[in-house]
Amino acid sequence: MLGAAEAGHVVAGRWLLEEHGASGEVSVTSDDGTERVARAVGAASSDAAARGFFSSLGVFLGRYALSGQGASGKDGAAALHVSATSEVRYAVDLVTQRDVCIKSMKNR
Repeated sequence: MLGAAEAGHVVAGRWLLEEHGASGEVSVTSDDGTERVARAVGAASSDAAARGFFSSLGVFLGRYALSGQGASGKDGAAALHVSATSEVRYAVDLVTQRDVCIKSMKNR
């Protein structure tokens, strides 16, 4: 997924997502020791279609990033609460850049 993000290949990225479940959220360490994530790399692309696709990876409702570090250091990947009918997670609101808490519930 990182290679698709670096090249701005939306078709390849979509294929990896749909056929292989690639999330674009896995951190890859390059030879120089820097950590890179496909979502962040693709979101910085000069191509508008690539920016739109890669910046939406791992985003709930097109607005809330459920994985990665929030501004206050809370890890959005870990569920705070899980029950038979609900789950609570930290997230970052990409519109306001604020940390939020998302509760998702299922109807019986």
